[in-house]
Amino acid sequence: MGKKSYADFQDELEGIMKSLEEAKQKALALEARDEEVFLPLSKAYSLPRETEEEQKIYRETMENCLIEASLVPTELLELCLEKIPLFARLQEKGSLNCPVGCWGGGRLPEDSHGKCHTECIY
Repeated sequence: MGKKSYADFQDELEGIMKSLEEAKQKALALEARDEEVFLPLSKAYSLPRETEEEQKIYRETMENCLIEASLVPTELLELCLEKIPLFARLQEKGSLNCPVGCWGGGRLPEDSHGKCHTECIY
């Protein structure tokens, strides 16, 4: 950001980066939520199933836990799908000389230290 060649794109770029940062924070919160909803499911696997009544309780519990556990990954997928147009816009405006191929994978690459490589447009 701040390069002359991207001056016309500066405001839009800042908006995109803000939106992606917000999505990242939401994804991290969803990760924590996923752990929370998976715990009851993992416990449900160990419920007794000897009697018909226990089997009924097991089936009902598993069904409820599986439904609940599927909601978080679904929400994460919806979040990702919502952001695809932003990556397409970055790819459209990004430099073809980007040293790390930022836009080809539809994401902002990170190095081994988690630092995002956005020098292509910054």
